[in-house]
Amino acid sequence: MNSASTAGRILSIALIMGAIGVSASAFTFEPISRSFSPSGTNATQSFICTNTDNHDIAVKVSMVTRTMDEHGHETYSPASADFVVFPSQIVLKPNSSQVIRVQWRGPATLAVEQNFRIIAQQLPVDFGQSVEQGGNIHILFQYLGSIYVTPADAKPDVVVQSTKAGVDSHGKQGLLLTLRNNGTAHALLNELTLMVSGKAADGNEVKLSFGPAELGGINGENMLARSTRTFFLPVSGVLPEQDVHVELKYNPSP
Repeated sequence: MNSASTAGRILSIALIMGAIGVSASAFTFEPISRSFSPSGTNATQSFICTNTDNHDIAVKVSMVTRTMDEHGHETYSPASADFVVFPSQIVLKPNSSQVIRVQWRGPATLAVEQNFRIIAQQLPVDFGQSVEQGGNIHILFQYLGSIYVTPADAKPDVVVQSTKAGVDSHGKQGLLLTLRNNGTAHALLNELTLMVSGKAADGNEVKLSFGPAELGGINGENMLARSTRTFFLPVSGVLPEQDVHVELKYNPSP
């Protein structure tokens, strides 16, 4: 999954062959992004799970660690040792809500922000509330939220690590930009602008500027603390290939 500020609801679909109908249950899980403190009052926070359907549903809430590679692909592993989730499994009556409390149990002092996902997943439990003829398609909902455990003085520091001319998988020319967040907190590259300058292969000066609308796939992306991301920026016309300099600006506010 792309990082993007990357949080939201995912549809998990279980198919039973011979289906003649569709059944779906739905719920909401809020908030979908939270920053915890490693100690003190904000080390414990609450979420609300609401059944918006007219049938009982079962939901499981769990925590996983979150790491991201240079292409934005994420990997997860269980984080049950770092958090207490209560209750971690619930049954919700129609149009009812349940408060879920999540407590950080990791180190009380951190040098760098830690990254996690909270997963609220509907379970395929049959409460015997409907009778279907033949097969059925069951649509289950899942929320994938962003959780950060952030030291009080943590800040992002995103820099351009390297820039070079290249082509994408379709042979389109452009620039390969490698960005590095040397800071201690994540950064969302909102309202991103880039100023690129350098010399073309023939030695002539090249200056290019890009605004948020021209930076699809980069603008708004998430740079986790101490992480590196590589992006491809399509460029029509002459590319700077020597003495390339990139000036990067973004709005650090969420």
